[in-house]
Amino acid sequence: MDKGPNDLEEQIDKLKKQVVFLQSKCRQAGKAILDLEVENGGLKKDIDRLVEENSNFEILLKKWSVARDSKHIKGDRAELIAQEFFIKKGFYVFNNISQHGPVDIVIMDKDGHVMLIDVKALSLRTKNGWKVNRIPTKEQAKLGVHLVFVDLETGNVMEDVPTRKNYKNNVINIKEYMEIFTPEWLDG
Repeated sequence: MDKGPNDLEEQIDKLKKQVVFLQSKCRQAGKAILDLEVENGGLKKDIDRLVEENSNFEILLKKWSVARDSKHIKGDRAELIAQEFFIKKGFYVFNNISQHGPVDIVIMDKDGHVMLIDVKALSLRTKNGWKVNRIPTKEQAKLGVHLVFVDLETGNVMEDVPTRKNYKNNVINIKEYMEIFTPEWLDG
């Protein structure tokens, strides 16, 4: 027998169905919230890791920026000038890509003769203008590495640096030196 819209049993059944439906949706929402919290926790860990990596990168970048001081820049310039010099002389030029080691460049002539070269920027001491002496290391001497000096002001490349006794106040006129004492292997 149909009691109409005021039937309490029917309303109770509808309300019970609504409770079951709402409970189901609450469980789904609760599960979604838990999943999001887990994902959020993972993202927080990722953010913390990235912040730490960024901080470490900034520290390394600052150290690298400091490491790229004028001494390193001078060395890079000297190597580039020497490379251009040897290329213009007809040599094949090979770079040391590791940035460390006893050799900066390797040159090879058209007959396949190879020379190992360590490039040095010609340096004068600031307090007295005397040149800074450079000699091959034991490893370089064992390998037969040639030191080549580059005057960054003039762009001249030379095998030997003149000694102090030949020049007044140890001030070196590189152009004059190169005109008089150009090493034979540089003429090739």
